[in-house]
Amino acid sequence: MVMAAYLGRKGVPVAMVVPFDGSKSFAASDNVGRVLNLTQRDYAYMRGGPGFRGTLDNVDVSSDKSINHINIDKSPRLHARVIAEVLAVIGNHKSAPAKNANGADARTAKPAPLPEQLGSQQNANKPAPPPHKPRAGTQPPQIPN
Repeated sequence: MVMAAYLGRKGVPVAMVVPFDGSKSFAASDNVGRVLNLTQRDYAYMRGGPGFRGTLDNVDVSSDKSINHINIDKSPRLHARVIAEVLAVIGNHKSAPAKNANGADARTAKPAPLPEQLGSQQNANKPAPPPHKPRAGTQPPQIPN
């Protein structure tokens, strides 16, 4: 929730946040589209904050005695629930295939050759950068053995 709020301050939308047994309550920021809070604590429910227009579910799993704070993130049942939720979210946001830097379909495009695969002509006219030399007195201290 804290990371989503941070991203919101940077103008980055967050499609989904899934806290696993958070230790306190948070407000979902306005850049979050979906919150699925998996908890076994009655004091760690999430809530919508100012401007939040997404969906929010607090799922209390405290009745499942096989789940505790240490293993909640390892539960196959909860993994299946999260995967289904993620697939539902991305299913609603289908877009054109991602393009690489050359405008080709990133799923099928072949990677560009590395400079060493192109031969020395590519860099023949580019001078090498000068070696980096730290200013005097900025050397890290030597650690004795």
